[in-house]
Amino acid sequence: MSESSGNADRFLTAIDKIESELREKAKAAPDAEFSDLLKACNWNNRTVRVNMVLLQSLSEIRRAIVLDRGGKQVLLATPSDNTVSEAERMAELLSRHFNVLDFASKPVRTLPTDTPAIDAFNRMKELHTSKFPVYQEAKYVGFITMEAIAFWCMGGKDASAPVSQVLANYSQNEVVLFLGKDRDAQDALSAYSDLIQKGNNLMAVIVTETGSPSEPPLGFLTVSDMPKVMAAYN
Repeated sequence: MSESSGNADRFLTAIDKIESELREKAKAAPDAEFSDLLKACNWNNRTVRVNMVLLQSLSEIRRAIVLDRGGKQVLLATPSDNTVSEAERMAELLSRHFNVLDFASKPVRTLPTDTPAIDAFNRMKELHTSKFPVYQEAKYVGFITMEAIAFWCMGGKDASAPVSQVLANYSQNEVVLFLGKDRDAQDALSAYSDLIQKGNNLMAVIVTETGSPSEPPLGFLTVSDMPKVMAAYN
C-alpha cells in the first residue's frame, strides 16, 4: 500500500468514525448533514464545542477531496499527514465514554432531616467537609452547609434545632443537579459549563438510579471534580 492510499484510507475511516459518533450523540437521523450534527452536539458536548473549528475544517476538507460516486467514496486528492493525524485524534476523542459514577465520590454520606444543627456542624469538622446532603428517607431535601449553620447560630437561634429548620430559613444560590447512573460524565461537565455561562454556581451533581431527587444517592460530584472530568476528554 502506497503512502497516499494509506493516508486516504485512514482519513476516510477517521472521518466516518467522527460522523458516526456525532450522529449517535445527537440521536440524529441517518441522512442528517455533518453541519447539523455539529450544531446538535455543540450545546451539550464539550469535546465538540472546544474542537468546533477543527471539526468544521475536517468537514470542509472532506467536501473538497471526497467525491461520492453511487455510494462509493472516491478521493480526488490525498490528505496530508497532519490532516490524517488530526482526524484520527478527533475520532479517538469523540469515542471516549466515561460513566458519571467513575468520577463521583461514593458512598454518599447524608444526614436525616432531624439531625441537630450542632451535630451536623461537628460531623463536618470531623470529616473535613463543608456540606452534607440532607434526606428525608430517600428524598433529597437540600444541602446543609457550615455557613448556613454559622448564620443560624450567629442569629441567636437554637444550635440543637434540626437541620431541616436551618434549611427552611437559609437561602442558597448554588444549584444541585441530578443525573441517572447510566449517564456519560460529559453530561455533568456540560451541565456545569451551562450553569457557569448563566452566572450560577454548582453545589453538586448527585447521581441516582434514574436522576430523580426522590431516589437514594449513589454518588456525587462537586466543582473540584470537574477538572478530572475535563482531563478525561482532552
